Amino acid sequence: MGTEQLDSGHQAAQAKFAEAQRAYERRRVNQAVQLAQQALEIDQTYNEARHWLAERYLEMDQLREASREYQDILHQDRHDQKAWERLEEIDPTAAARLRRLSEIAPDPFVVRRQATADMNAFEPLEEAAPSDEEPMQEVGQPWRGGGEQAEELAGIAAEVVPVAAPPAWEYEQDREYLDRWLDEPVVHQITTAVQQIASEAEVFAPLLSQCQPADKQHHIQIIAAAGRASQRLGIQPPQLYIVSQPALYPCLLTDSPAILVVPAALAQVTEEAELLFLIGRELAWVRSGYLAARQAVAIITERPAEAGDCAETVRQVIAEHCEPWDADLAAQAKSRLKKLGHAWQQRAELSADRAGLVCCQDIHAAGTAIAKGTMKNAEAASGVTLEQFMDQFAGQEAGGQ
Repeated sequence: MGTEQLDSGHQAAQAKFAEAQRAYERRRVNQAVQLAQQALEIDQTYNEARHWLAERYLEMDQLREASREYQDILHQDRHDQKAWERLEEIDPTAAARLRRLSEIAPDPFVVRRQATADMNAFEPLEEAAPSDEEPMQEVGQPWRGGGEQAEELAGIAAEVVPVAAPPAWEYEQDREYLDRWLDEPVVHQITTAVQQIASEAEVFAPLLSQCQPADKQHHIQIIAAAGRASQRLGIQPPQLYIVSQPALYPCLLTDSPAILVVPAALAQVTEEAELLFLIGRELAWVRSGYLAARQAVAIITERPAEAGDCAETVRQVIAEHCEPWDADLAAQAKSRLKKLGHAWQQRAELSADRAGLVCCQDIHAAGTAIAKGTMKNAEAASGVTLEQFMDQFAGQEAGGQ
């Protein structure tokens, strides 16, 4: 977007805000609030309008709405002292959370952006040598996988130690947007339902009946990749199931315990490092604990995947258990939720990509894996190269539609 377009947008927002102020002077408060909201839809960086709107919310004793506006101001300008003072007064919990976020160290991926093409820029992760004599240590939920699978993973599974701090690969705005996402009452309602679903094994039984447990004889590459990715991410290996479907992306059903469904054709069309990337990026949602929030995005944005794919089946199952989540939502509120969910998901998916990269430690393989994953089926993905994939976008701007 050029400078002229930005200026035009800000001018339109100013005009709309002026209407809001005039409506307020005529004591048409509801109309004034709506006009101010429209001004912010035009220009989300218009903090003067946000301050004004927050004050109106305070006058109406709508503290939650006022808190949200002050948080939005501080997400854009951490040095706005007035916003800090107001937020600490009306919502000290949110203020404390933002203070913590502002103290998180800079993202090492941003610091090292010039070195991303060379995986030597990352500190090598220490790996315990595989040993068939050492049994897997049980942490948290008991292992429920098949005997052969458990035996194969036993030598490479490491003890899981809960870690409170964000992982080093996490995108710098990931948790900032996550906090805003989880702060929404509807999102909290859905994530609570998702967590309840995950505790009821029979919910996904129809889906798993169409899969087969991974076994060492037929799925050794997938089992090995899952074990290595789990070790590098510091989590317990997942229960693995294999499914026949066109889509080539693994699908995480639950995260406690972790149940991962992997397309049967994936090992046939990917190299070792590519497979490790794709499985690692999906297991990253276990490490982050974001799966329920991610599934809430799928429900609220209402973006179905291809019919018959595991991810779409999971979305439908969860949606059925969460209905009617939008019964009391106005169209404008629903639209805002969709935008907020999409904004967080963009950042969280980037974090997952980085986790996959840490697992495979090969940036070219990561790019090739992404390219293959966009293909409709294994036949189309076979032989696809990163260079061929990138040639499709030659001459296009990165931000273009």
